[in-house]
Amino acid sequence: MMLCAVASFCTTVRGDDVASFLETRDFDRLLAIHLEQEMEGLSGEARADAAQRLARLYASLLMQAVDRGDRAYLETRGLQLLKGIPSGEADDLRVELINGRYLVAEDVAERHRLRLDDLGETQQAIETLDDLIEQLERIRLRTERDLKGTSRSIERGTPFRSTSRRERLAKQEQLLRRTRYLLGWATYYRAWLSGDAMMAEQAQAIFAELLELQPGDIKPEFVSRDLRSEDVIAWSILGMAASRGITHSSVSTMQWFDLLEEANVPETIRTMLPAWRLAVLLDNGDYTGSSASVSQIIDRLERSGTLVPTTWWRLIAVHALEADDDFAMELADRAIAELAARNALNHLYDLVERYGEILSDRDGFALAYARGVLLFQEAKSRSDADGLPQTEAARVAYQDAQRQLTLALQQSDRERWGSAQVACSSLLAWSLYLQGHHADARDQFLQLLDREEDRDRYEESLWMAIVSQDHLVRLTDRAEAVQELEGLVDRYLETFPDGARSGELTVRRSARSEASLEAVERLLAVTEDDPVWIQAQQGASRMLYRLFSREKGSQRIESGSRYLTISVPLLMLDVERAPDDQAAAGRALARSRRILEVALDDDLQRLVAADSVLSTMQVMDSFPIEPPDGYMEEIAYRAVQLNLSRKSIDAATQLVGSLIESDPGGLWTRLAVRAIFRATRDRWIESGPDADRRADAARLIYYGNLLLQEAASIPEALEAPGMVAVASIVAKAGLESWLSSRDDQMAVDSWRLYGELLAAHPRNQEFLRGRGLLSPSQGDLDEAMRCWRILMVGTSSGSVPWFEARTNLIELLSEADPARADDVLRQHRVLFPDWGPEPWGERLRDVSKRLSESPDREAP
Repeated sequence: MMLCAVASFCTTVRGDDVASFLETRDFDRLLAIHLEQEMEGLSGEARADAAQRLARLYASLLMQAVDRGDRAYLETRGLQLLKGIPSGEADDLRVELINGRYLVAEDVAERHRLRLDDLGETQQAIETLDDLIEQLERIRLRTERDLKGTSRSIERGTPFRSTSRRERLAKQEQLLRRTRYLLGWATYYRAWLSGDAMMAEQAQAIFAELLELQPGDIKPEFVSRDLRSEDVIAWSILGMAASRGITHSSVSTMQWFDLLEEANVPETIRTMLPAWRLAVLLDNGDYTGSSASVSQIIDRLERSGTLVPTTWWRLIAVHALEADDDFAMELADRAIAELAARNALNHLYDLVERYGEILSDRDGFALAYARGVLLFQEAKSRSDADGLPQTEAARVAYQDAQRQLTLALQQSDRERWGSAQVACSSLLAWSLYLQGHHADARDQFLQLLDREEDRDRYEESLWMAIVSQDHLVRLTDRAEAVQELEGLVDRYLETFPDGARSGELTVRRSARSEASLEAVERLLAVTEDDPVWIQAQQGASRMLYRLFSREKGSQRIESGSRYLTISVPLLMLDVERAPDDQAAAGRALARSRRILEVALDDDLQRLVAADSVLSTMQVMDSFPIEPPDGYMEEIAYRAVQLNLSRKSIDAATQLVGSLIESDPGGLWTRLAVRAIFRATRDRWIESGPDADRRADAARLIYYGNLLLQEAASIPEALEAPGMVAVASIVAKAGLESWLSSRDDQMAVDSWRLYGELLAAHPRNQEFLRGRGLLSPSQGDLDEAMRCWRILMVGTSSGSVPWFEARTNLIELLSEADPARADDVLRQHRVLFPDWGPEPWGERLRDVSKRLSESPDREAP
C-alpha cells in the first residue's frame, strides 16, 4: 500500500505508456488484457489496428502456451475477437490467429524431427494442420475472388474512387500472399509428418506461386536473384526445397538450397540452411560418401570453424540410430561422442532410453566415453550442490565414473576422436578433483595443457589446475605449494590477460583490499563480457558506498556520483531477475535503500536517479521474498524527500500523512515529519510576513507538535538538541495564525508553549514578545506587562523592538492604571515630541486621546 502511494506521486500513466511498459517487460498476458480493455473505447481504424495488434499477441501467446487448456482459452479469445470486426477486416485477423496455431503445430513437428515430441502430440499436430489448411484454403479462395472484383471496379471507376480501391487492392494482395505463405508451410509439414508425397507436391505448387514460377518452369534457375533478399521469397525457396526433399532426390533438392547461399539472402535463413540440408539428407538416408551427404556437410562446417549446434548432433544421432546400417552407425558414434564432449546429458539419457537395445552391444571409445559421462553425472546427482560426494554411495559412483573414463581412454580407436578424447581426459580430471584427489587432479589438468588445442579449454584446464593447487595450499600451507600456486596464477594472467578468469582473480584480490579509488578503478577495468563483470561492478559499488559514507567534501560528492552511475544499472538488472531469483530480490531491496540515501543526500540531489528507483521498485510485489521490516516506510520517507526537493509540498504532505497513519512513532515516520517540518519552515521564512502563509503555518504547528510530543513533556522535549528551535517556530506560527484568525485554542496553545520556552530561556526577546502579545487573550495583563517591561530593559532605547514593547506596555497600563499611563505618556512625550515612528506613534496618540476623553484625565 505504501509503495502504491509513492507511485501515485511519482508518475502519471497514460494508456499508451501502460502498453509500452508491459510490452518492453514482456508482460504479454497483462498486455493482452490491457489491449482488450482499450478496444472497448475504440472505433474505426483505431479499433482495427488494435485488433490486429491483439491478434498478433494471441498468436505469440499460443506459441508460448504449453497447457492444452491454456491454448483452448487463447483460441476462444481469438475467435471472440473476430466478433464485431467488419467482414472485410476479419480475414486479416483470422490469418494472424491461424498463424499462432500454425506455429504451435510447427514446433511439435520440429520436436518430432528431433524425436523430442510427447506421445500423441504428432497426431494432434496433423489434425491441427488439416484444420488450418482447410481454413486457409477458404480464405485464399475468398480473397482471390475479392481481388478480381476490386480489379474490375478499378477499371470502371472514377480516378477519385480508384485511389481508395487501389488501397483496398493492395491490402487484398498482401493478405493473399500471407495466406499462400502459411498454406504452403502448413501443407509441407502435413506432408512431412505423414509421408504424403501428393500433399508435398501441393506444397510445391503453392511455393511456386509465391516465387512467381509457371507450372512448366519450376526450376531453381528461374527464381529471381534480387528477390531472394525478401524474407517471404527466401522462406518460400526454403519451403520449396524442403517439400521437394520428400518427392525428389537429395542432389536435385540441394540445388534449391544453393539458391539461399547468396549474400543478399537474410542472415537468419543462411544460418539455419545447413540444418535444413541435414534434415533432408537424413530423411533420404544420405549419410556419407557423396558430396551431398551428412558427413560432408559436417566436415565442411568444422573445417570452416563453425560450431555445429548440439541440436544438430541430436538430429544426426536419432536418424542414424534408426537407420541401423554401418554408415549410419559410424555417424551415430560421431554424434554421440560430440554430445558427450558437450556434456549434453539430457540428450544422452534420452538416447539411451529410446535406443538402448541398439546401443547395448556396441563398444569403442565413443560409447565408452558416453557411458562415462552418464556415470559422472550420476555421481554428481548423488552429491551436494557443488558436486562434492557426501555419502559413500556418491564416492563409489565417482570411482565408477573414473574407471569408465579411464577405460574409454584405453580404447584402441581413441586417437580417432581428437577433441572428444581431450574432453574425456578433462572429465577424468574433474572426477579426481571432486573426489578430493587434488594433486592427481592438478597433474591431470596440467597434462591436458600439452594436448589441448582449443584455447578456451586450455584456459579452463589451467584454471582448474590453479583451483586444485589452491586446495593443496589450504591443506599444507607449505612455501613450495604457495610458490607453485603463484606460478600458476602468473602463468594464467600472462597467457590470458583478458581471460575468462582474470576478472575473477581481480575480484578476489580486491575483496581483500581496503576501499580506495585505485581499487575501484581495478574493478571497473574488468570488461563487460567477463563472467565476473557483475561481481566486479558490485564490488566497486560497495567500495564507493563505503567511500561516500566516510569521506567529506568534494571527494564524498565524487564517490556518491560514481556510486549512482554504477549502482542504478545493477539495481535494474536485479529487479529484472528478482521474480525468479531470491538473491537478486534481496540485493535489489538492499541496493534500492542505499541508492535513495545517496541520491537524495543534500550534497548530491540526483533526483532523476531517485525517481527512477522509486518507479522501478513498484514491481516488488512480484519478488519471491518479503521486504525487511521498515523497508516500505523507508521508501515512503524517500518519496517524501524527493517531493520536497521538487517543491511538491502537497504531495509530500499526503505521503507523510499516510506514514503517520500506518506507522505512528516509527523511525521513518519521525524522519519524514522532521523533513517536511524543515522544508515548510524554509518556505515560511522565505515567503516573508506579508505573504499568505496560513497553510505553511498550519503545517508547522501540526508537524512541530508531533516532534515535541516525542518526549514525555514539553520541558523534556526542550532539553533535546534542536527542539527549542522547533518549539520556537511552532509558537511563532501559532502566534501568526492567531493574529489572523483570533482562534481561542490557538491562542491558548501558543501562550502555553511560550511559557515553557521562557521557563527554559527567561530573557529570550522573541519568546517574551510572543508571550506578551498572547497574555491579554488569556486575561493575564500582569504577565503581559512583565514581558514588555523585560523587553524594554533588554533593548536599545528608541529601537523598533523598544518602541513595540513601550507601546504595548502603555496600552496595557491605560487599561490597568490610567493615571500611571498618563505619567508614562508625559515622560515619553518629553523624550519623543513626535511620539515616535509608525505604527507606534499613531497607537500612542490613540491612547493619549482616549485618556484625555475620559473624565478627570488630562492629556499630556
